[in-house]
Amino acid sequence: MPTPLQLEYQRGRSFRDRVMPTLLLLLHVLPGRRFWIILSSTLAVVCVMGFLSNRLSYGRCERRTAVGVVNTYLGGGAVHLNKREDADSRAIFTSAGITILPSPPPGMRSYPYAGVSRARSIAPFVVEVEYGWTTGPLCGEGHVRRFLCLFGYIIETRDDMTWVS
Repeated sequence: MPTPLQLEYQRGRSFRDRVMPTLLLLLHVLPGRRFWIILSSTLAVVCVMGFLSNRLSYGRCERRTAVGVVNTYLGGGAVHLNKREDADSRAIFTSAGITILPSPPPGMRSYPYAGVSRARSIAPFVVEVEYGWTTGPLCGEGHVRRFLCLFGYIIETRDDMTWVS
């Protein structure tokens, strides 16, 4: 705790006189150039490994999402596909072993239907999959599911609802 005399002395000093000694001390204490090179190299390697981990985990994230949609929201069984996401959803549902019902004629809708988009990386070791489902004209939801991916092992971290009908 500074004495009253020291406080009086500090009040009379300019901002530069008070801050410069602190900055000089920090520059003296901070690590050298070698430390920063090693740190930046390590971070670059971790980022590359994280995105490689994501790439290896895409299929598992998509399959877990597809199975989760069908079992949790649609009561298991078969689904119709959303026309907008037909190709990707068909491939994902087929790889997950889910039966796809034939598409209805143009202008008609059959329920239940669902759609799962391809997985995408949003950060090192983090993958995101969007999906949606409906069981009737005004009964459905859309979600974004996020996974923590560690070279094929996946942990679901979030499931955010993005739309409701």
